Amino acid sequence: MIRRLPALLLLLALAFLSVEPAAAQHPQIREGFWISGGPSFGSLDLGCDACETDRESGLTLLLAMGGTLGEGLLLGGEIEGWAKEIEGVDLTVGHLSGVVYWYPRPSGGLFLKGGAGIAVYSAEAGPLGDDEDSGLGLHAGVGYDVRVGRNLSLTPTAGVFWGEFGSGNANVLHVGLAVTGH
Repeated sequence: MIRRLPALLLLLALAFLSVEPAAAQHPQIREGFWISGGPSFGSLDLGCDACETDRESGLTLLLAMGGTLGEGLLLGGEIEGWAKEIEGVDLTVGHLSGVVYWYPRPSGGLFLKGGAGIAVYSAEAGPLGDDEDSGLGLHAGVGYDVRVGRNLSLTPTAGVFWGEFGSGNANVLHVGLAVTGH
């Protein structure tokens, strides 16, 4: 079997090279309006004077849309939020931001994104009282558009969003899967 390994590898390589790549079947074309959204697994770290919390996991949701400036540059708006009930307190952290997506190779699927806007924080504790705040929000991430149709991609993503509030700060690390229409 070990002697046959080079021949087997050669056959696999030839088979791989003879198959039309998915990129050729569905080329990475970006033009006009685009929209993307989906769920993520997020991990929140909340820093404030009155609280000492460990990192908490929860659901993060994303919705982004905008227009295409060029082959490898997209501009738009993004709303993203993390939410979870922790010991009877409904905690929400999110942002509403402008966003830029940059594709280093316009014909490829890899992108980097970043933006700035307004971050929001909300803790609803019922009879114990509520707390809300807003401030500067920043976010950054990376993703890859996997074309499944001419104008449709499945987009695995990873990123972070951060907010600075009068009473503290928060950051959410997240990994998820979006559906993107170009």
